[in-house]
Amino acid sequence: MKNIYSNMISKGALLLSFFLVVGGVNAQNNQWNLVQSTQKVDIFEQTDVVCNITAANVDMMYTFLKMKNKTASDVQVSFLMAIYYDNQCRTCANSEYEFTINIPAGQSISGDCVFDTAEKGMLSIFQKNLSQPNYSDYTRYELQNLVIQ
Repeated sequence: MKNIYSNMISKGALLLSFFLVVGGVNAQNNQWNLVQSTQKVDIFEQTDVVCNITAANVDMMYTFLKMKNKTASDVQVSFLMAIYYDNQCRTCANSEYEFTINIPAGQSISGDCVFDTAEKGMLSIFQKNLSQPNYSDYTRYELQNLVIQ
C-alpha cells in the first residue's frame, strides 16, 4: 500500500512539473518560520502555500522548506523526507525520499511554486489539491535522519 501512495505522489509531482513548465504559476506569499537551527544551517518553513498552476487551472497547497547555510564553506544536508497522510508515513520506506542537498557558502535554497530545480522539489511537501477530491489527508512532515556536514 505504501508503494501505491509513493507512486501516486511521484507521478503527481511529475505531472505537476509538466504543468509548471508548460504554464505559469501564481502563489500566495507566506512568512518563513524558523523550525530548526544548528551551528551551520537554519531550516525554515512556509505552510499552507497555495500554488495556482495556470496551465492546468489547478490550485494545490504545499509546505515549502528553506535551508540557509550560515557558514563560509559549502554545506551538505542529508535527510529522509517523511510525509504523513492520514497519520501514516507514506514515504518512510521509500529511498526515493532520501535527499542530499548541497548549499553554497552563505546561500539559501528553498522550495517554491516553480519547481524548476531538483532541490526545489526536494524542499516541497504536497499537502492537498484544492481543485480536485483528495484521497487522503495531509497530517505532517518530518526531516528524519538529518545530517549536516
